Amino acid sequence: NKKNNQSKLADTNTETVWLAFDQVRLEWLSTTKQPQIISNSERSIVTTIPLQQLEDATGQLFDTISEALYSHYKKIERQEIKQRQTQAILQAVKKHQKSVERKLYQLRADWKNADNADQFCKQGELLTANLHKIKSGQKKVEVIDYYDPDLKTQVLELKPELSPTQNTQRLFKLYNKAKRGKTVIQQLIADNEAELEIVEYYQLEVESAKTTDELLSIRAQLANRGWISDKQKSKKRNPTTIFRRYTSPEGFQIYVGRNNLENDLLLRKVAKSDDMWLHARQINGSHVIIRNPERKPGIPMPTLLMAAQLAAANCKAKHSSHVPIDYTWFKYVTKRRGIGFVHYTHQKTLNVEPKAPQILS
Repeated sequence: NKKNNQSKLADTNTETVWLAFDQVRLEWLSTTKQPQIISNSERSIVTTIPLQQLEDATGQLFDTISEALYSHYKKIERQEIKQRQTQAILQAVKKHQKSVERKLYQLRADWKNADNADQFCKQGELLTANLHKIKSGQKKVEVIDYYDPDLKTQVLELKPELSPTQNTQRLFKLYNKAKRGKTVIQQLIADNEAELEIVEYYQLEVESAKTTDELLSIRAQLANRGWISDKQKSKKRNPTTIFRRYTSPEGFQIYVGRNNLENDLLLRKVAKSDDMWLHARQINGSHVIIRNPERKPGIPMPTLLMAAQLAAANCKAKHSSHVPIDYTWFKYVTKRRGIGFVHYTHQKTLNVEPKAPQILS
């Protein structure tokens, strides 16, 4: 830096340097010494005379040089604290991001493995067609593969302690289990992809925060989500998951968006065509989804009522005695431009009392 400054000085016209120095000297001799901080977007200088070196600079006057120095270094301290907080929060967000990405990697691998469901079904059908060939206690059986164009034979492993019929039932049970597992995995993949968007949202929030108070607010939100430890809190709180979640008496998962971001993620990332969508009619409020991974043709009325009450309890009319709640299959819901805006058809309406169950899933 010293060499660079000397080089710049050598390149500067001597007369120009002298004129600048003389201007400062005259200012010093002719003016009352007024402590002040001259600053622009790049730097700040504590001085007792007006300076012209900083472009687009503003000045702040003080009664004493001690006050000016205190304010100057206090500002530096605040900037350093903000920088440390920013780094700590971003580190916590990055750690959570890696955790979610690892989950997604494993879930996608599990989803591929769940493709064995079709293989279990095929083996069960081949075994059923060859039950007459199997004797109790047999460990394997060779059968013709009717799905093969060349009708090649295939050897199927058997449980010798099971009867031929029980071996067949076992394969179909494995098929149903793998099939159900695949739908659950798809649901978890959608949930974690939505979680990654929440991560990206908070990264932008932290990077754009201008004050320490804004960072503290973000930190509190992340602590509530369980992404970062909150040492200032003496009581432990259960971390919140993305979306507010409930389980109906019939075992259906119900998701409720808590804010515009979560409502948007429900619509874009999570909800599937066979899920049921609910929303207060012509009233601002949360979007509610009843998950239906098994693609059942209908949702039981107790589950619908529970979800409708949640939609009513999370809208602007939540203090009314009754709220009209529209519901329809999500395949009839079209997202419009803007967060949370939709168009929907084939809807029915329930008039319900706003009520939020106390027990989360």
